[in-house]
Amino acid sequence: MDLSADGLLEDLAIQLEQEFVKEGIGAPDASQKAISIAEKMRQHWKGQALYIPSGANGKTRNRDQQIIAEFNGRNHAELAQKHGLSTMRIRQILWRARDMRHAEAPKKTP
Repeated sequence: MDLSADGLLEDLAIQLEQEFVKEGIGAPDASQKAISIAEKMRQHWKGQALYIPSGANGKTRNRDQQIIAEFNGRNHAELAQKHGLSTMRIRQILWRARDMRHAEAPKKTP
C-alpha cells in the first residue's frame, strides 16, 4: 500500500515502524505492521477531520488542582510566581473551583 499521498498516514507508519523496531520487531515485519495499521486508520476515519489533542488540558487540570491544594488564603502572589501565572489567573482558578464546589453542594431546603 502506498501512503506517500497522505503525509499524516505516512508519518504515522514511520513512527509506528520505529517504535516496533525499538521493541525488537525486525525491520521488515515492523514496516509491514506499521503500514497495515496506518491503512486501518485510513479505513476507520476516512473522510473525517482528525484532531489530535496536545495533552495540555490534562497538564492544566493537574496544575490547577495543585494550585487549589496549595492555596492557604493569602498566597496568591507566591502561587503566581511558582506556576508562572498572573495573580489574576490564580484568582480565576480559585473562583472557578469555588463555583464548582457550590454547584455540586446539596441545595438547602427552607
